[in-house]
Amino acid sequence: MDKLVRTVDFAPTLLDLVGQPAEARFEGKSLVPYLHDPKADLSLAWYGETSYLFFRRKIPGEEPLYIPPMDETTMIDPDFDFHFVLKDKYQEDVLKTKERVLRTERFKLVMTPGQNGPIYRLFDLKSDKYCERDVKASFPDVFTTMKGALGRFTEEKAEMTIKDIFAGQDENAIQPTVRL
Repeated sequence: MDKLVRTVDFAPTLLDLVGQPAEARFEGKSLVPYLHDPKADLSLAWYGETSYLFFRRKIPGEEPLYIPPMDETTMIDPDFDFHFVLKDKYQEDVLKTKERVLRTERFKLVMTPGQNGPIYRLFDLKSDKYCERDVKASFPDVFTTMKGALGRFTEEKAEMTIKDIFAGQDENAIQPTVRL
């Protein structure tokens, strides 16, 4: 099965398999339709965010926001069973530097906070599975559409399916508008 699934789908799937309803607070969907019909299309999009301190992001020609590395921003907290915790003074910086992603089966849009505003990169996973070439100039409509969907999710937690994002159009049939 070559479908996009998310970890938030595991609990609803397991509950569905044992005949129990998923709780309303669960974000995911049951993947049982895929088990019954591998050609089923749940049109799942993946939204994600990350901001952590293990590496400094490098984007050619851009300046991502900087946050100090983990050894400076964390401490071992004896009051919390000697776990690593984020120092209070870095809480806001971690939130400001969160990288956000919207992933469909074919495309991946990454937004990295930058010194001069958000840095967006669009990747066509059909031709670039390692996300090495930004194709937003070749797919301006895809970029605009996915940027809007990512913004709605970030601001309103309004999750959309791939069909919703592309207004029912098959994303695999989308051709580049501009060839580079």
